Amino acid sequence: EAVALSSMFHASSEYIMLPKFKHATDVDLTRDLISMGIENLIKPNGLSGIYVGGQIGFIKQKAVLEVDEQGSKASAATAVSLTRGGVPNYLKINRPFFYFIVDKESHAILFSGQYVKP
Repeated sequence: EAVALSSMFHASSEYIMLPKFKHATDVDLTRDLISMGIENLIKPNGLSGIYVGGQIGFIKQKAVLEVDEQGSKASAATAVSLTRGGVPNYLKINRPFFYFIVDKESHAILFSGQYVKP
């Protein structure tokens, strides 16, 4: 979709005036991810392949986009609550991973990245 969208635009030397703004979201992704097919991960022992006896309690994401005279900045953080026998625990991710910020309504990828050296 992004390739098709980019083909609609062309280079230009015109100026664009845009107001400064900051947009932040704080979303519980648990229900959305369940609807996308990860319901087994939320069940007890759903993580048994990597985290025996644990399960996901919730998945939340906060994202911020700031636009000003200097340009734009985007940041995001995702928190996954893991429990084991009712006691909070942790999961160590020691492999490369991808991360995305996706618009909830349009499903458009707004921001993506790859963490290579954990």
